Amino acid sequence: FLYAASQSFAITDDKVTSPNTTVKFFLDADSIYHPLVDFKYFVDSSRVIIYRSNEGASQAPFTNSFHQVDMFVEQLVWNTTTPTITMGTLPGTTQGEAQFPSSDYYRQYLYDRMQGMEMIHPLIKIRNFVRDANGGITTFTMIDLARYWKLPVEQLRPTIMNLSNEGFVIFDPVTDMVTYKEKSDTYIAARAGKKDYDNLLFQSKVQPGSTNAQLNLLNYDMTIFGVEEIGLSDSQNVVVFPEGDKVILKKNRTFTFEGSIMGGRFDYYGKLFTFNYETFQIQLNNVDSVRIWV
Repeated sequence: FLYAASQSFAITDDKVTSPNTTVKFFLDADSIYHPLVDFKYFVDSSRVIIYRSNEGASQAPFTNSFHQVDMFVEQLVWNTTTPTITMGTLPGTTQGEAQFPSSDYYRQYLYDRMQGMEMIHPLIKIRNFVRDANGGITTFTMIDLARYWKLPVEQLRPTIMNLSNEGFVIFDPVTDMVTYKEKSDTYIAARAGKKDYDNLLFQSKVQPGSTNAQLNLLNYDMTIFGVEEIGLSDSQNVVVFPEGDKVILKKNRTFTFEGSIMGGRFDYYGKLFTFNYETFQIQLNNVDSVRIWV
């Protein structure tokens, strides 16, 4: 269920640790993956602690292919005797925020900011390398990319690191391997007006030390706490306000909630609501009242 790889592990009677570890949780055919985190396993308490640092490639988000979101959370804690993984901030952190953007999340200002003063956008350069020079293979070495880019590797590394930290590529600094993610294709096509996208972002704000999210390993439902609102459509002005600031995220960004929905001139209140990502519709299973703005 959990795969951890590193060039070296420190093994003692009470724990196993490594500061530079690739981890992968297997969720059936999907996974939660990160190329470089701090890994600790405490034998007596049967507890695994995995956390991202604020340096280098460790700043990249966890890639979650089951729920189809990137997970910008600081720490994952799993007691291996229980079917629950909790996600939150590191002890002593003054902020209690975490973000879970959809894998098809797009914002033009983010795309434009990445381009900076470059004539050709870096995502387009990497896309062209994968397509034209690497035979469509999405994993490659930094040396091959730098050769195509006609830049020294050390000069290219900060650019790739920044793209990795934003979740557009996966960069492993230990092996110097880069993996081009589908998210990059989404941004390129969305900017050109050739692909649909969403603005689905689960923003979790809780008290420092509290849990941002909790993954149930029996059914892979992920409960996200501290979610005040979720924008589903800018053009149609559809916003969800979950009661108790809680939503339950299921496979491929489908989620359930209670509370209220603002949709144009209508506000709906009730429970047992389900947002189906495939159809991009909300199933109003139990509405107790409606407000109409005239």
